[in-house]
Amino acid sequence: MKLKEDADRFDDLQMILIGGIVDAIKDDLDKAGLPDNKSRQLLETLSFSVATILDGSRSVDYEGQEASLVITFESGEDELVYPGGNSWMHEYVFGVIGELYDE
Repeated sequence: MKLKEDADRFDDLQMILIGGIVDAIKDDLDKAGLPDNKSRQLLETLSFSVATILDGSRSVDYEGQEASLVITFESGEDELVYPGGNSWMHEYVFGVIGELYDE
């Protein structure tokens, strides 16, 4: 498997990932039947929290053990794409949520 640094391709793929994460969280919150304002607040909080963990901008530790993440995406049969460092999908969370609410 070949590791390829391509920030532009990576950015496209991380947008798909964060969009899918936000959609999944919103679907689950909608099923819970919460008031719209509470559902939106939880969607923003949960989505941002997950994104910062995946981006590596929030530490991940459990039972005294720490994990560091660097996301890669499969692109082609034998290629993984990465940006040359950590991802930045947390920066897209509120924009994606705004689009879901037609803002």
